[in-house]
Amino acid sequence: MRHPVRGVPQGSILGPLLFVLYSADVIKIAAGHGVSIHAYADDMQTYASCAAPDQQTAPDRILACVADIDSWMILTHLAEVTSLFNLLQQLVKS
Repeated sequence: MRHPVRGVPQGSILGPLLFVLYSADVIKIAAGHGVSIHAYADDMQTYASCAAPDQQTAPDRILACVADIDSWMILTHLAEVTSLFNLLQQLVKS
C-alpha cells in the first residue's frame, strides 16, 4: 500500500475536514479582493458583483484573486492553476 506524500487519499475520513480547512483559506483570499465564492462539494467558483459604473474593475479583481490563489496553491503544494490564470487573462483582454 502506497502512502501519499501530500494530500489525502480519496474516500478518507479526514478528506471532508481537510477540504473545509483548505477552502477557508481560498475564501479569505477571495474576500480580500471583494470577490465571492460559490462552493458545492469539491467545486468552487469565483464571481464578482458590481454596479454598472464599476463593471470595468470586476475582471481585474477576479484576475488578482486568481493570481493570489495560484500563489497560495504553490505554497501549499497543491496543483497549480497557472494555465487557468493565463486563460482568464486572455479572455479579459479580448
